[in-house]
Amino acid sequence: MFIVPEHQGKGYGQEVIILVEDVVNAEYWELKTILQEERNCHFYEKMGYRKTGLTQEVDDRMTIVSYEKKIGVLHVRYGNSRFAAQILTK
Repeated sequence: MFIVPEHQGKGYGQEVIILVEDVVNAEYWELKTILQEERNCHFYEKMGYRKTGLTQEVDDRMTIVSYEKKIGVLHVRYGNSRFAAQILTK
């Protein structure tokens, strides 16, 4: 997923993650991102993803880091927007 810079920080990425998690309705999610992209890592951690400890060094400037999320979802409606309150489980 990529949000063009002029639209970053407006909650669109959060809405997309919530929508995808809702539509697919999985209890377990995995993803990989670039460790050096601190905003990506912060975003996924804010969305409830946790580092698995698995990394893959691509070169001296890029490391791929793995994240996972185990969820149960409670849906709540606010006006016309749909949000999900995510309950983390272990």
